Amino acid sequence: MDENADPNFYPPQPPEDRKKKGPPPLVTVTLFAVSVFFIGLVLGNVLWLLTADVLAFGKEEQSICFTVSGTDSVKDISQNLHDRGLVRYPWLFRLYVKVTGKETALQPGTYTLSTHYDYHALVKVLSAGNVRGSVQTFPALRGEKENLWRIWNY
Repeated sequence: MDENADPNFYPPQPPEDRKKKGPPPLVTVTLFAVSVFFIGLVLGNVLWLLTADVLAFGKEEQSICFTVSGTDSVKDISQNLHDRGLVRYPWLFRLYVKVTGKETALQPGTYTLSTHYDYHALVKVLSAGNVRGSVQTFPALRGEKENLWRIWNY
């Protein structure tokens, strides 16, 4: 043995002798893929529910007399729309009104609203004041009730 050699020196182990820590790569990739799938599934369902409310999908047609007083805020209006069955998520309607910049456009009055009105139609009618809007609906070419062509007469 060399006199100048360090007695505490040990040669490094070859890579194949080292123990790997953690699960095998196939398990890690599988868990990642399953996680991404389920997160996407949940987010897709939530997005579908919110979109169905904004676009008024899946509601039976019904005409509702709706009154907005001069002291009602957007929060009061959205809660009243929810209570009458015109929107499912009042917070989403408030967000829509805020994003479109129509917070001050909603006018007091008495309106005839349909459960088939989407958020855009609701805001448009509620911005018109006491003017009553009418909507003519025509069944789609395929004969499906949910798919309606709308012609707005304002």
